[in-house]
Amino acid sequence: MFKMHEEKKNKNHENIYLFYSYTESSKRFAENLSKKIGADIEEVKTDKRPGTIAVYVLGSFSAIRQKSVIIKPIQTDLCQYDHFILIAPIWAGNPTPALNSMIDNLPAKKLVELYLISGSDNSNKDRISSYVENKDFKIFDYHDIKQNTIND
Repeated sequence: MFKMHEEKKNKNHENIYLFYSYTESSKRFAENLSKKIGADIEEVKTDKRPGTIAVYVLGSFSAIRQKSVIIKPIQTDLCQYDHFILIAPIWAGNPTPALNSMIDNLPAKKLVELYLISGSDNSNKDRISSYVENKDFKIFDYHDIKQNTIND
């Protein structure tokens, strides 16, 4: 999953944007945000990219059940960051399985900020917050973003 090191490097980075994007909307949003503050950014990719029908049927069902998926390794040492900004779409009112996998693989006891992008700007905030907090993270901020309001 994520590459973690026992030792921290001398340089301690404060923020990193981690994003998952199926249709590129979340990617553009993450890139724009990271440029504004000059933070590091990494794309999280699933091991297998499902087809469109699989995403809308199986992916949505998996999101509702709060399932995770296998994600490709990230080469960045995430232990050097104090604040994770996670950006992902919402499927069927719930975070994508890729976002669940991101959360499952982060170093514990860190600050997490969420940007969740959906067609209705209405995620299942209580359920998502509970999932994150049960993984021993503190939610710094939470943003529901309506997809058609994202500026390219």
